[in-house]
Amino acid sequence: MKRILVLPLSLIIVVIFCSSAQALERMYVSAQTGTVKLGDGTFDDLTDEPDLGKSDVLFASGSNRFVVLGYSFPNGRLEMEAGYRLNDVDSVGTTAVDGINYVVRSLMFNGYYDLERESFYTPFIGAGIGGAHITLDDAGVKAVDDVLAYQVTAGVAVHVTRSIALDFQYRFFYTTEAELKTGVHKYSSFLRAHNFSVGVRIYL
Repeated sequence: MKRILVLPLSLIIVVIFCSSAQALERMYVSAQTGTVKLGDGTFDDLTDEPDLGKSDVLFASGSNRFVVLGYSFPNGRLEMEAGYRLNDVDSVGTTAVDGINYVVRSLMFNGYYDLERESFYTPFIGAGIGGAHITLDDAGVKAVDDVLAYQVTAGVAVHVTRSIALDFQYRFFYTTEAELKTGVHKYSSFLRAHNFSVGVRIYL
């Protein structure tokens, strides 16, 4: 899976540099917010008596926020992205739970290829690599883990003015396995997150 996600990033960055031998156009900043849906995780009861074994962890839909600093080329962009995702745990196995939340903070380095601009909008695709700091709060007991992260993206920019655009974006965010132990409980997951966001991009 690592090779599958890293390869698109390498290809996109090569395309960007090959197609944009001209000088840097403009720097931009962006802020985005939206929703995030996490894939299932795994709960493992580490106690001896009684041992409840392993169960699936289901997450409720959550929220995300992103801030971005980037450089725009004639046919693409390079950027640094800081992200924040928050989801509550909905159930463990067949048991509904409350008071357990899952926070993912990420720092990603992304490459985008902007498709040919059509009128006032520009479709784009991209990929990124970076790291994620994951925090699990289990009724006040916290556990953390740092993992590698990857993402692939697609979206469209709607140009309001020459210097302002609205960003509508989908990100598929993936990490290596995170293991979070809180007392006698352990949660583990290869984090898979579907992110939908809307934001404003401002060219400086």
